[in-house]
Amino acid sequence: MASLDVNPIDKDKNDETLYVSKSVRINESPIKTPIMAYSNGLINNNEKVALGTRGLNEIYCEINTEKTPLKKFITDRKVAESLDNRIRAQKPNPQNSSSNELDLCIFECDLIRYPSDEGWNFLLDTVHGNSHIVPLPNIPLITDRINTDAKFKRYLAFLKKSIKYLRDYNGKPLMGGIPKLPYEYTKKLVKFYIANEINAMYFDFAARNPMIVNRDLLEVFKILVKDKKLDHTFMYAYNVSPGRLSRSKEAVSAKNILSFGFGFDAMGRKHKRPNFDPKRGMVGNADTEEKKMRLFNRYDYGYYRVLGSERIKEIYPKDEPCLNVDAFMKALSSKSSLRRCEALINNEQLGREALNLQGVIKHERLSDYLSEKTYVKKPYIKTIKEYRNNVVQTSLTP
Repeated sequence: MASLDVNPIDKDKNDETLYVSKSVRINESPIKTPIMAYSNGLINNNEKVALGTRGLNEIYCEINTEKTPLKKFITDRKVAESLDNRIRAQKPNPQNSSSNELDLCIFECDLIRYPSDEGWNFLLDTVHGNSHIVPLPNIPLITDRINTDAKFKRYLAFLKKSIKYLRDYNGKPLMGGIPKLPYEYTKKLVKFYIANEINAMYFDFAARNPMIVNRDLLEVFKILVKDKKLDHTFMYAYNVSPGRLSRSKEAVSAKNILSFGFGFDAMGRKHKRPNFDPKRGMVGNADTEEKKMRLFNRYDYGYYRVLGSERIKEIYPKDEPCLNVDAFMKALSSKSSLRRCEALINNEQLGREALNLQGVIKHERLSDYLSEKTYVKKPYIKTIKEYRNNVVQTSLTP
């Protein structure tokens, strides 16, 4: 079985935060963290993102079993091919990627009960075939209902069976998922992964930001520190929100980028969408959603309003973005084009800042660096520092 080799390169020299830079390697050259995962489905063939930001890709697919039961995937070739096409559309373009990039294929499954072996194994096979580090699929509708020891034990048994299936026939390292669970079960789940020698984990933020879920994160990182596993574990922030995007303010604080201060090595995009009711259409005002579109500014950690802003050209990235400002302005006439361009620019700018943080961690004082960001409020820095102290000090107690 191929192992995932994770080693620290640099840490916060002042021991104030959990910012860290690591080397993550399977067989080829390592990727370095902090790093932002790219969603390659956003990138057109004629577009090139900053190569220094590449290295990690997230392939995300929702598996709607109400619309397409799992049995359909194994009995209907066209259904299986449709899933393959969705995945293929998110694969990196060789002309815009490097040879040592790592892919994570994460399935979000709306199962309300544990599936049969055949259907589930098909999904595991598919995830395995499209990942370098194989994430266990996310099943939030099941995990959200875990509130007794019996239900949790059933979940662990299901995970154990999935892990055995994957390890019986492939040599790829696995990535465990940490969904929203009661406090006590989160602790036991992390210990379960450690016992099964899994040193890559994704934490499902469930469209929340790290300032809100720091208590849940605390329990995860306490265990990893106490068991002396954090330095050699790859931690991925999955489905993390930038925070509340007010439609009225010119700029709001970017909280997703602060995930690195809570000990995460990599981060992906937010995936949760507004609730959809087939009888009523989109819940909420679509115009309101458009007005919440924002561009991330890595120099002040603000998310700036796109529509209705007179400063768009002023705040638009100046560091040769994959889309120049004229191309972005043309996208304003189309809702779908605007959404893609907004997401792509943010993906790249967050990637640039993650790359920049590698040098900051090595050479600068993190608290001073954050203090210079206009939209990083003092309470945020205080929370990050207190979080680090709680993780380390609590973990040192017997």
